Amino acid sequence: MGISDSAEQLLMMTQYFDAMQEVARGGRSNVLFMPSNPGGLGEMMGEIRNTLFSAQANERGTEMADDLDREASQQASRRAERERRQAQQQAQEAQEQVQRSRRHSSQQNPQQQGGNLAQRAQQWVQDQQQRGIPPQPPHQP
Repeated sequence: MGISDSAEQLLMMTQYFDAMQEVARGGRSNVLFMPSNPGGLGEMMGEIRNTLFSAQANERGTEMADDLDREASQQASRRAERERRQAQQQAQEAQEQVQRSRRHSSQQNPQQQGGNLAQRAQQWVQDQQQRGIPPQPPHQP
């Protein structure tokens, strides 16, 4: 390879890049550059085939990602529904427990109930005072 061959290659590359710039400036160009030798045409067909295969693989990957997203969303909604049902069940159990304790306390003798009420009232007044709420004057009939 001599100097004349490299100068010729440099000139060809310069012309090629000038032509590409002109095509890019046009914007609405229908120019298609194809290789001029028979081997280059085979390479171009291989590149087109590979491009089509990669586009199909990309489309399949996108579909799979959508399916996975849909499945994850369904799992999250099922989990939220299950947690909601558990919370409802716990609330119902707590309410039943309160009702049982009320029934149990109502079965105690009245003197103990009066003592419990007085203790609870006294505790409530103390809590109000600790919070800084002034005591209310008693209501007189």
